[in-house]
Amino acid sequence: KHAWPVNETWQAWVDSPFAQLPTEILIQIFHLLSMDDLANVSLVCRSFKLIADQDDVWRSKCNRKEFFIHLDGSV
Repeated sequence: KHAWPVNETWQAWVDSPFAQLPTEILIQIFHLLSMDDLANVSLVCRSFKLIADQDDVWRSKCNRKEFFIHLDGSV
């Protein structure tokens, strides 16, 4: 099992081109992702998880007509 040192992880994020994008832009990009892709992108890094976990991003996914869960648990 490999664990990255915190300073190395932070430096990787700072050096990333994604760090230059405003959070609002990342939110708009995440809105375009499928539910599966959104769940996967939230595993990339802590910053992406914080953005992907915002209610506004998921609300857009859960309010679609094709996504409806019945009270009995069926889809």
